[in-house]
Amino acid sequence: MIFQVKQLNGIPWILPNGIISGKSLSFSITSVAGTNSVLQGITTGNFQLAWNGTIAQVSTIAGFNLFDQANRKPLRDSLDAFIIALDQLEATANLVPGGARLITQITAQYLPLPLSEVPLYFFNLTNPLLYTFLQATQTYIDLIPGMRLAVCGANLYQENLDTGAVPAYGGSGNSYLYISTIPGKNLLSYESFLDNMGIHVPLGAGSKIRVASGSVDFMSGTELQPYNRLFYPTGPGNSFTAINLPDNNPANNASIVRAESYQNMLQYTNSFPFCCQAAGGRCSLFFGRTQLIPQINIRVNSEQVFVPVGTTLRHVVEKSYTSVARPKNLQFLRYINQYGINIIFENATIGFDMFLVPGDDISW
Repeated sequence: MIFQVKQLNGIPWILPNGIISGKSLSFSITSVAGTNSVLQGITTGNFQLAWNGTIAQVSTIAGFNLFDQANRKPLRDSLDAFIIALDQLEATANLVPGGARLITQITAQYLPLPLSEVPLYFFNLTNPLLYTFLQATQTYIDLIPGMRLAVCGANLYQENLDTGAVPAYGGSGNSYLYISTIPGKNLLSYESFLDNMGIHVPLGAGSKIRVASGSVDFMSGTELQPYNRLFYPTGPGNSFTAINLPDNNPANNASIVRAESYQNMLQYTNSFPFCCQAAGGRCSLFFGRTQLIPQINIRVNSEQVFVPVGTTLRHVVEKSYTSVARPKNLQFLRYINQYGINIIFENATIGFDMFLVPGDDISW
């Protein structure tokens, strides 16, 4: 199987070869069957899952137009409904722990998509300015196993100017949180050392975990959850009050919201930031001028490197190749459903700004 990057009505798309003409989606996934003696399938929205023995078969329903350029929201809504139903299958042992997440990611990679929507479907990266059809009011991204979260801290200090003393911010170094799952469970961990060795880090006062930079301690009780979503401030805001005390408003700080199901995460997202302020809210605030940058692992000329989410093929090439054009001998492999798939470009210029996803293998 190959994937093509080509123009459709002037817009670059990534297209699985078998979907270009048939306008349908169908693929199989192994190793996700749960322990239920009679495995249950689902049909919801425009997606369905059936079983052939212990092999999951995912497809779209007949007549659903995956290439609707005029109305992009039904696809996103249908996938959200499918994820909620997958969660329920996992909760009833029809899927292995983490199976719902794996099926979701593989489904996202098999979808024919405009290149601009790849981050939306693989990472749930949502921004009111990028995807206006979602009518979103928040900027957020889902944190997934294999990511590395770069925490770029900044300290408050006083700058004395002719007009008086004003607050300013200076960098204080970076720390990296490696996101993984708890063995045998679909729960996200932020540092395997802390979790596996049973070590806690100091926490701030109050009922909610609050951090400035460094390690995040999600070890205890209900803090470990399968869905974690990183929200960014809605505007420049003030991360410190007039008396230089932390501002507790999640809307003014980078915040991680955790949920026990995808359906609950959608509800928390719709109510953000009030979901953080409610009793039992599972929300961590990063005080100060802290920048959080999710990074993914890819291979470039046989070397594994972490790059920020949003990195494109062009960005990678520009770092080590003097030409502004794509190298003639460029090889691009994307690992989908355990297979290395060749990405074929329609011509020498199209697809250079394709967003990368974890595991992409680029060489020249």
